[in-house]
Amino acid sequence: MNMLEILKCELSYTLFPLPKLCRITAERSDRICADFLREYADALDSGSCRSAAAQKAFFKIKCVLPPDATMALLELFSTLGRYDLEGEDNLLRLTQHRLKTALERGETEKRPMARGYALLGLCTGAAIAILLV
Repeated sequence: MNMLEILKCELSYTLFPLPKLCRITAERSDRICADFLREYADALDSGSCRSAAAQKAFFKIKCVLPPDATMALLELFSTLGRYDLEGEDNLLRLTQHRLKTALERGETEKRPMARGYALLGLCTGAAIAILLV
């Protein structure tokens, strides 16, 4: 999410070409986002179209995200740089909303699994204690 905020600020206040914008944003992002943005910028510089560049970048960094989060980011980076500033801002807000929704769903799906794993660990510990006694 931080990467999208930085990208939104850079888009609003600079008029750099997309590869340079991505590299500037990468300098201020965390490691996995920075790696993605650098790979994306490199792919754009090598002549790839936006959608192919985004797919190549995701493939190279081997990022594992839920399918809806992956699609939101691929759609963002496939269309980034095509619209005016207001359109870009709307696109970034929509992507942020989609990522927040994916994060919330992941958190709610994680809770029951965490309880199950905690119970499994407790039972395994009890079984080991019984075997040792």
